[in-house]
Amino acid sequence: MARILYSVQGVGMGHAMRSKTIIEYLKKQDHQVLITANNKAYKFFKKIYSNLEVHKLKGADFILDNQGRVKAFSTLAEYFKTLPRYSYYNFKKLVHLIEEFNPDIIITDFEPFAQFISHFYDLPLISIDNQHRITHCQLDIPSKYRDQYLEARAVIRTFILTADYYLITDFADSRIKRKDDKVYVVPPVIRKKILEVQENKQDHIVVYMWKKYAKNIIPELKKVKNQKFIVYGLQKSKHDGNVVLRDFSEIQMAKDLASAKAVIANAGFTLITESLYLHKPIMVVPMGGQFEQILNGLQLEKEGYGLMVDKIDQVTIESFIQQLPKFKKRVNQIDFKGNKKVFETLDKIIKKEVKKK
Repeated sequence: MARILYSVQGVGMGHAMRSKTIIEYLKKQDHQVLITANNKAYKFFKKIYSNLEVHKLKGADFILDNQGRVKAFSTLAEYFKTLPRYSYYNFKKLVHLIEEFNPDIIITDFEPFAQFISHFYDLPLISIDNQHRITHCQLDIPSKYRDQYLEARAVIRTFILTADYYLITDFADSRIKRKDDKVYVVPPVIRKKILEVQENKQDHIVVYMWKKYAKNIIPELKKVKNQKFIVYGLQKSKHDGNVVLRDFSEIQMAKDLASAKAVIANAGFTLITESLYLHKPIMVVPMGGQFEQILNGLQLEKEGYGLMVDKIDQVTIESFIQQLPKFKKRVNQIDFKGNKKVFETLDKIIKKEVKKK
């Protein structure tokens, strides 16, 4: 049994959802887990666990433009601007927790202060996220995305400069740049509701997008004949011809994904991996030119699991539908084996580090 301080980035919900699945597993293995998190992740975990298990950190938000694009240098400027103030608060909180909890290991899902405190107390640090594909994996980046790639790499290296171990979640099984027995590429972490949902009839296409994108493509969906679309992202419930709008529900969306024949979405990592786990071809439009989403789209196309497009309209939708048999054949070959690989890898690292004590 290990005592684990688990620190989670709260920009967006992908980090929190992945971390919850791993934390639940660690607790079932009788490890003691103390959670620190910032922003949305803190609020998320606060609703699930007791006050003694969850503690608040402060963290800078990513700066987006009005298209949803991450402004890399503005984000770095905000990070460094808030660093002195947040550092005092976070270090004071973390020092108190470490002195009281006495962890054996620290795990971070892209939360930067965990690495500083791990070095200060000479505690092993495990990084678990999908962002480190960009810094540690061999990637074939088209020249037109080179600047965005370099900006994204700079942000990632600033947030997590170094860790003792990296568990990089990746649906494309990328190769690491150089042989390193402390860097592992593992399949994506799949949340419990997706693992448990049962596939059934496949008669609709799920559309899940940022509100601005969802609103703009409704007229295009209505032009596509003999197809039913279930749309999430507009926070409303309504029937409009062949389009069904749904307010968000984790349970209902899992059911809709399981019964879909395909998915159309922005290129967020979590939805792509859940769709692929359920063997659904997917067409994506990266949100605001975010490089991480562009990378997801590039990998998706390279593996033959679907399409990345610049815009979603009647033409691209109908082209995607025509190619569904080809994509379906490829996604049916996917077997992430649940969360077995990531759990086995994490168990091995924890056992190794506890043995050193």
